[in-house]
Amino acid sequence: GRLRYHLFVCTDGKDCRCDANGSGELLAALRAELGKRRLLAAVKITIMQCRQPQLAGPLLVVHPDGLWYAGLTAGQCLVGDQSTSV
Repeated sequence: GRLRYHLFVCTDGKDCRCDANGSGELLAALRAELGKRRLLAAVKITIMQCRQPQLAGPLLVVHPDGLWYAGLTAGQCLVGDQSTSV
């Protein structure tokens, strides 16, 4: 499989509220869902520090699309077309 997406997930709690708002659960759910869909080789996940205290974390950034998501929950990463392939 070829790398298609790079996801950045903030797990910090010092300069933002991502940790307190469930970033650990979101990260675990993302990894589990990608594994179920056999997409781990196509999607790299990197933890980061967003340093965006004004955003309702956790923060997720998708490259190369340049999409930023704030306030996601673990349940939201399970939504979508189960047949989707990257």
